[in-house]
Amino acid sequence: MNSVNAVRAYGCKQIATFLKDRMNVEIGAARTKESRLITSNVS
Repeated sequence: MNSVNAVRAYGCKQIATFLKDRMNVEIGAARTKESRLITSNVS
């Protein structure tokens, strides 16, 4: 594998990880928002 392909593969991996982390953060935020709405409706 030449260095250009190595760098490209590394970059793609970094981006994929970054996107996955952001998705998790956004999902987590949405969940907390939902649970807050539910708790406020219950009380």
